[in-house]
Amino acid sequence: MRSPQHPQVPKTMLAAEVYEPRRVRVHQVPVPKLGPDDALLRIQVCGICGSDVHRYLMDAYGSRFRYPLNSGHEFAAQVVSVGERVTNISPDQRVTGHPQWVQFGGAFAEYVLIPEADRNLISVDGSGKANKYSVIEPDLVTLIEPLTVALQALDRSEEIISKDVKSLPKLVIVGSGTIGLSVLLAAQTRGYNHIVVSEPSPLRREIAESIGAITVDPSGPEGVDRLRSAVSKCPGKAGEGADMVFECAGTADSVVQAVEISALQSQLIMVALTRTNLGIDVIKVVTKKLTVKGTIGAPLHKYAMEAARILSSRNKDAAKLITHRFPLEDAEKAFELACDPHRCCKVLVETLNR
Repeated sequence: MRSPQHPQVPKTMLAAEVYEPRRVRVHQVPVPKLGPDDALLRIQVCGICGSDVHRYLMDAYGSRFRYPLNSGHEFAAQVVSVGERVTNISPDQRVTGHPQWVQFGGAFAEYVLIPEADRNLISVDGSGKANKYSVIEPDLVTLIEPLTVALQALDRSEEIISKDVKSLPKLVIVGSGTIGLSVLLAAQTRGYNHIVVSEPSPLRREIAESIGAITVDPSGPEGVDRLRSAVSKCPGKAGEGADMVFECAGTADSVVQAVEISALQSQLIMVALTRTNLGIDVIKVVTKKLTVKGTIGAPLHKYAMEAARILSSRNKDAAKLITHRFPLEDAEKAFELACDPHRCCKVLVETLNR
């Protein structure tokens, strides 16, 4: 029978909790107690997701939650100990997975407890009896979850796109934060070419261009015209507009732009959460015969293998998404930076080697 607790685990740990809008408290809390189906993990690094930013700001989406909260879920970790009924995960494995932070606290901490570890964890070091994926360095492991979101978004579009369009689709990504760039990487890996990315941030445009996108600055009154011109020059069926549009920014301007650039009978996939409830031009949706779909999250096990392959084959490009790192003690500074899309892309919070 496995020991219920690793002898080197302290009784308390540092954890970062958002306790009111734009305020983070880093303090000592009890290390979670291990149950028979659980795994206790030592967090190495955790990315700040766009959904974490919404909770930090307590905006239209974030207001669904209650403070204090620790919502970290894009993590890389090492297994410290496992419960007696856990069979597929072992101590010392490097893993990622679902922290179920609502009940148990998330991964902006030194340790996190994962319930139902056999189902909720995957190994990322090539080890383990099940759920075994490529060896991936910890920083890139934090991108597995965003890539699964991107892959599901692509599937949501490919469910409905016609065969004649898929041969040479005109694909536009509105917004090149972590999710938008993940859609770019995923689409390229699936064989889509001539992808246009609309992004007002010079930093993020530079990243997208270095990965192989055609980039457009949508700022100003002529922004949509510039975007439309870039799309019209892409190979594909005649006419203006994109066959597949992924709205990954979640602003009023970006939603308007996504509808404007959509071609007749095209697919508009809404990926981004928004800080306020935004209106959409229903007349244009109707007259263009658009198919509009929303998507959020993704089943980790369904897409993890494909995400791992992308991170292994495109590791240098994927690493460009990570622009900043902060120690756990500076979590509030990390969140503040993550709120400003013009200054960063993926921001990481490190709990080891800090």
